Amino acid sequence: MREAIRQLEAEGVVVYNRHSGPRVALIDDRTYPQVLKVLAVLEGFATAQAAARLRPNDIAELQALNQQMKEAIRRLDFALFNELNRQFHQTIYQHCGNAYLREVLEGTWRRLDTLRRNIFAFIPSRAPKSVEEHDTLIELIQRQASAEMVERFARQHKLHMLQAFLEWKARGSAPMGEADWSKTAEGWRS
Repeated sequence: MREAIRQLEAEGVVVYNRHSGPRVALIDDRTYPQVLKVLAVLEGFATAQAAARLRPNDIAELQALNQQMKEAIRRLDFALFNELNRQFHQTIYQHCGNAYLREVLEGTWRRLDTLRRNIFAFIPSRAPKSVEEHDTLIELIQRQASAEMVERFARQHKLHMLQAFLEWKARGSAPMGEADWSKTAEGWRS
């Protein structure tokens, strides 16, 4: 049991307090922005490198994942949305042609996972915007936009999440009420 707690602590999932014992780690509002900025740069570059290598079946997979993300929003299933979002980006960067970059991206995503368990549940208004940006990214790839344009857009996509997080923190990290959840998903239900 102690070893399992130590492992979770090393991964950043658990924080240990001498007087009260282990507890689940909350979003680390200092580290999260730093890691997200690094991910924006790395994933922007990887997306630009992958764009020319993506085939029609890869594009179809991205479109299907994005549609599943829309369904997850309709059902307010933000855990599923997070998983589909990760699959979406992995589907792109697995084609970047750089094994080391893929390895670093995987490590960065794992690091983010420990920092942001279900971040879209805290900032649900970001989810629909993220899906819209995915549609634009798919369009850029399909029309073979320049690598610079793809990279810039993919980087901004990640930085929009950072902006949403910082705005959420500035509001005092108020939890979403049921009415807020319903309002966020309303546009996706019609």
